[in-house]
Amino acid sequence: MVKDFYEEDPEITAMTREEVVEFRKKNFNIIVELFKKDNFSYGLSSLKKDEDVRTPEEIQDYLFQIIPKPVKTIEQAFKRYPEILEQCRIQKFVNPSPVQSQLWPILLKGLDCVGIAQTGTGKTLAFLLPALIHIDNQTTPRDKRIGPNCLVLSPTRELAIQIEHEVKKINYKGIKSVCGNNSLKMK
Repeated sequence: MVKDFYEEDPEITAMTREEVVEFRKKNFNIIVELFKKDNFSYGLSSLKKDEDVRTPEEIQDYLFQIIPKPVKTIEQAFKRYPEILEQCRIQKFVNPSPVQSQLWPILLKGLDCVGIAQTGTGKTLAFLLPALIHIDNQTTPRDKRIGPNCLVLSPTRELAIQIEHEVKKINYKGIKSVCGNNSLKMK
């Protein structure tokens, strides 16, 4: 399975830590951190065992290295995916919301995350557009896969219907056709 579909834009690569911190602060104080225990060790399992990264400063250095910087424009996130950019134009999306700015690079890179934001901030598109890219660009053709390509969990039926409504607005390489009423199965 291929996970990393992100190519960082040169303008984003050039952002300093201070610029990233300032961007996050100006955009509803975006907070980015690894899930952690009190000793700051959880989530750092990819470090070599002989490395002792424990201080908050060292944790921040590590986070800056592994967590993608937020994008400022839709084009910076999806420049390799013109069909996604076209769908954004059709839907009249101009700029990413703060949650989209930070989550698109993380999700396109194939990293796990939890995005928490108020209602109406664009969380559905924050996960939907990268999900479509992941679905479309796997090495196994879609018709040869077993089971769902993407599973979206919702705490309420009403939210599931809202998510389905947003999914149906996007027509990306025929993926729209598999998002029908059968995708909403409640028990």
